[in-house]
Amino acid sequence: MVMTYKRKVGARPYQNYDEAVLQRAVNIKLNTSRSYKDIADEFGIPAATIFRKVKNKHSKQPGGQIILTKQDEVAIKNAILVASEFSQNIKASRAEISPEVINKYFDKLEESFDSVSPEAIVNYDETNFCDDPGKSKVVVQRGTKRAEKIMDTSKSSTSVMFSVSASGVTLPPYIVYKADHIWQTWTERGPDGARCNRTKSGWFDQNIFEDWFFTIALPYFKRLPPGPKILIGQSVSADDITSSTSSASNVKKIPRKKRCLEESSAIDETEKENAAVTSAAICKKESQKKRRLNRKENNAEESESDEANQLIPDDSSNHEENEIIDEAELTEELDSEVNVEEKVHLEKMLVGDFLLCDLNTVKGSKIRYITEVMEIEDENLFQCSFLRQNSKNHNVYIYPHNTDIATVTKDEIVKILSVPEKLRRGGVRFKEAFI
Repeated sequence: MVMTYKRKVGARPYQNYDEAVLQRAVNIKLNTSRSYKDIADEFGIPAATIFRKVKNKHSKQPGGQIILTKQDEVAIKNAILVASEFSQNIKASRAEISPEVINKYFDKLEESFDSVSPEAIVNYDETNFCDDPGKSKVVVQRGTKRAEKIMDTSKSSTSVMFSVSASGVTLPPYIVYKADHIWQTWTERGPDGARCNRTKSGWFDQNIFEDWFFTIALPYFKRLPPGPKILIGQSVSADDITSSTSSASNVKKIPRKKRCLEESSAIDETEKENAAVTSAAICKKESQKKRRLNRKENNAEESESDEANQLIPDDSSNHEENEIIDEAELTEELDSEVNVEEKVHLEKMLVGDFLLCDLNTVKGSKIRYITEVMEIEDENLFQCSFLRQNSKNHNVYIYPHNTDIATVTKDEIVKILSVPEKLRRGGVRFKEAFI
């Protein structure tokens, strides 16, 4: 049955006439003196219907009545269609990415790859294929990234890992099916050297990624001449390769925090000098302010009169000249204090210690975390497990159900915490509050 049904004239006795025929009957009655009965017999329309139309009774349409006119509805529809063509707002993080930032990234990338041959640089990425893509065209709001629809059953999908070297050599693909068991027919008539596997989710996990790395990527690198090899990609499973397998194959991972440090070290020297001068000037002003306050307090104690509590204009300039601090000496003093704190951290850092860390967010602010040292990579990098604060007792911290492990740098460590009290169910309690 069609979605919009129109009754044909003569299909049923009710309103067995056309609107144009009814309008002709009404016009004849208005322009002539013929009776309603004669006109009704001529056109086959009830006389009462012609009477109501002539007297303009019950002239509204059946059902709900519209408020706007037809012209207003058309105008609103056209305005919505025009507004849909306007650009959509983007996130602040996307707006910060400019062509200069992208060019700077590739300039640094080119410097890093200067001594590496193109065939030793491999880029990999995984993608997902659906066996039934469904509708090729859908109606969604402009700017929607993922069009979803409700259905009784979902279609299965297949993940494939592709990897290509900078010289144009394509490595064999790695196919992952969504299934509990893999069938022999699924592995036939595939590309040369391709490997097949399966997971319950159909996506790559740690075991699948390690199998791809040691069966496809690593054999390709071993066939190349001696020298550094680079594997570029974005995968959560890549960060989970165990240290034992990495050391056995002489594979070195670059932690994300270390990459961030290398990027931050590329700041212009002029910006560093300006920052040092600004911080020294601020510290100098604060020191002068404290000295003036101390001088006021001393003068107030020695003198009993009210005039002694006021500053003497003639002597203030001389005192200020004597209180000027050399910026170089102040900067050296501040640097020495920072270095002393860093040495304390490095000397006393042990596996199992609890740390108070300040981590930077995307917007530039800092969030304070309590972490436990799991592994000391070098003097600047530490593998730490992050703890979560208890919602009821702020001095109690617990380990999350999904272990949260990340690399913490030396600059992000505030201090080493005292040994906490062990609680039941894996919680720890600190004597002092940090956050």
